[in-house]
Amino acid sequence: MPKKEADETLEEKLFKKAEAPKAGDKEIEEGKTFAGIGYLGILFLVPLLAAKDNKFAKFHGKQGMVLCCAGIACSVAAVILLVLLTVVFGVLGFVIPGPLSCVGSALGTIIGLVIWIIVFGGWLVLTIMGLINAFSGKYWKMPLLGGLAEKINI
Repeated sequence: MPKKEADETLEEKLFKKAEAPKAGDKEIEEGKTFAGIGYLGILFLVPLLAAKDNKFAKFHGKQGMVLCCAGIACSVAAVILLVLLTVVFGVLGFVIPGPLSCVGSALGTIIGLVIWIIVFGGWLVLTIMGLINAFSGKYWKMPLLGGLAEKINI
């Protein structure tokens, strides 16, 4: 009996192997460098423009593009949250007397920084995993963002 998608565990969903497009060993070998460069921020444009006929480089370039955009969006959101938490805790510390008045804005800043560090850490882990898999010549579907990258037609 085939396994239904609902029966998949969270781990199986997150670390599902990518449906590898048809690419020969020669194409993978030629595209490794471009594919790896695709995970280095705005350099995702290199494999998408310079190696647009190489399926392997294009696969990793699209994932690098999604990762870069998600990293920027999450960083902006984390910084906004950091500022909001600092202001809110600072105001609460000023309005409500007691121990919160001494540590209000500092607490908001610490919480915001912890959130930003978690976001940056996740981005860094995905970037390193992408680099390793690209330079190893493997099709690797990035957890959480890989499905979005597959939907992009370039």
